[in-house]
Amino acid sequence: MRHPKVLAAAAEAIRGIWQAQGFAVTEVPFEVAGAPAMNLQVEVKGDRAVSEWLVIGAHYDSAHGLPGADDNASGLAGLLELSRLFSPRFGSQENQLPPAVGLRFVAFTNEEPP
Repeated sequence: MRHPKVLAAAAEAIRGIWQAQGFAVTEVPFEVAGAPAMNLQVEVKGDRAVSEWLVIGAHYDSAHGLPGADDNASGLAGLLELSRLFSPRFGSQENQLPPAVGLRFVAFTNEEPP
């Protein structure tokens, strides 16, 4: 939250990757100490007979004094790669069945205080 332009740039990069994968990106806005913040998410629908969701997430902010690569870059890279495997554009479409439960991939912000 101390560097809103950098945080916004990270969010836009994540959004661009997910859009390139063929997902519709949903913003989940909230406030932190009166300032706007948002999580980003994409979904893969599961089998219609099951109404459960598995949430897979990583955060894209950074701890004070650390560049993002020293905080959760590996988690975010894993999140983006896993979403790619289930994406409409790049996932294996041949003989692919929907997952038994819905998958919700979430890029969280503000894992660090405030």
